[in-house]
Amino acid sequence: MHVVTIAVYAASGTLAHADLRQFLLVAPAMLIPSYLGAHVFTRFTTESAFTRAVLVALLASGIAPVYGALRAWTK
Repeated sequence: MHVVTIAVYAASGTLAHADLRQFLLVAPAMLIPSYLGAHVFTRFTTESAFTRAVLVALLASGIAPVYGALRAWTK
């Protein structure tokens, strides 16, 4: 859907060349995690197990910077 929107904007002249170049740089950052998430989701037996795994990953990604900041603060 995003690709169609960008294509319509580009065809109408709304986007500059720099905008399209930036989209091409950012597109893999959107598509690769989406593909990996869909692939991983199919490997879980239940939706609740997938949800639990995502919540654990979010918790870990939230704790990591706090831990790093506390280590830097105590030095």
